[in-house]
Amino acid sequence: MKNIILILMLFGCNTVFAQDIKADLKLVEAFSTDIRNPEKKLENIVQSYLCKLDDATFAGVLFQLKSLRTAIEGKELIVQTFSQIPENESNISFGAEESVYRLLANQKHACFFLVKDGIITSFATMTKGKGGHRVFLKLCGK
Repeated sequence: MKNIILILMLFGCNTVFAQDIKADLKLVEAFSTDIRNPEKKLENIVQSYLCKLDDATFAGVLFQLKSLRTAIEGKELIVQTFSQIPENESNISFGAEESVYRLLANQKHACFFLVKDGIITSFATMTKGKGGHRVFLKLCGK
């Protein structure tokens, strides 16, 4: 009986985890689609998908989004979960890989995303050190 209860509890946890990944994946896909759409105002996209930002960070994020919009314009977009990213390309130094997603534009890397609690907390990374590991520049304190 204890084994059955344990199995049911584990199955329930996996189901919730899978639902979170699916919801986060849809969030990143919607964000990417909105960024590519020139009719969508970048300010509205920030308010819809990101945490509340101070003025200086907001201005920097708008600049990054303009660059991203240009980079993915007219290209086929694919969002990958961390587990779908080839090992030689998943050089992210972060402890919660289930929260990491990657955007491909015409099969080429466009950016990584970090999602927490239904909010994109970062879409900017920088390379750290000689090993080429990437670290997220977090926009939100969450």
